[in-house]
Amino acid sequence: ATMKEMQAQVNQGAVIIAVWQNPNPKERGHVAGLVPGEVHQSSTWQGIVPMAMETGSEKRWAAKSMSFGFGKEKKVGTKFFRYQGPLK
Repeated sequence: ATMKEMQAQVNQGAVIIAVWQNPNPKERGHVAGLVPGEVHQSSTWQGIVPMAMETGSEKRWAAKSMSFGFGKEKKVGTKFFRYQGPLK
């Protein structure tokens, strides 16, 4: 899905998280939940990005452009996951 499509899905109630796995296994990665809102043109990611909620150290906000928490170095390797239902 495109960034715009993911934002539309979240606006309709879908649960989508963004995940970046640090290539250095001794350092932490990054996770954020997408939240309802409007897509944002990001100069950092050089394209449209969805809105996200951050709860990490020194990065706590209810809704900002995803690129605020995921800097340009995290553009490559960030994956998105949509909740599909409870485990059976």
